[in-house]
Amino acid sequence: MEAQEISLKVTRSARYYQLGECNDKTQRLWIVLHGYGQLASYFIKHFEHLADAQTCVVAPEGLSRFYLDGKWDRIGATWMTKEDRLHEIEDYLAYLNALLERLAPPQQTEIVVLGFSQGTATAWRWVMQGNFKPAHLILWAGGPATDALQKSAERLQQCTLDIALGDADEYVKLPDAERQVQQLRQFKPEAKLWPFVGNHRLDAETLRQIVTHW
Repeated sequence: MEAQEISLKVTRSARYYQLGECNDKTQRLWIVLHGYGQLASYFIKHFEHLADAQTCVVAPEGLSRFYLDGKWDRIGATWMTKEDRLHEIEDYLAYLNALLERLAPPQQTEIVVLGFSQGTATAWRWVMQGNFKPAHLILWAGGPATDALQKSAERLQQCTLDIALGDADEYVKLPDAERQVQQLRQFKPEAKLWPFVGNHRLDAETLRQIVTHW
């Protein structure tokens, strides 16, 4: 007899880290999504310089954690794997929607979504399928989820789209990113590529340039 695969919805705890307050004075809310094997508590440190009385930064953490080495000490998180992927996508979209609902930013607040590495596909799916439309979307060291392109023109109509990549990135090659940006410009002509000198990492100066460009 072959075993049946059965799914069961459960309630679990999801954590996130926050810099600043999200209240009626908040003008800009950043939601920053980490990459594979990272933890939100470390990832959010890259954005400490952004937080002030009018700016709040929130870093959600992927729902699945695992040990990064055989010493059982270093831990990372992931947004999904290829195993049972559709349910994992459904779960993190529900999580991110619930998080935004909990933050309840004022209507006039600019929402910025930044995804790094694995977080770029997560960010893209959320923007395409979520309960909101951001003012800005940044894909850093990664690209959009190719299975969630249908609503791109509509969902990004009032949203800037920036792609940042180091010229020595170990996982994404600059020529591939350039071709990808050309494809994205079919429905988002203003999409901009921001190459910088460096590898698979965030770059504070490039982030500053992107924000200034808005």
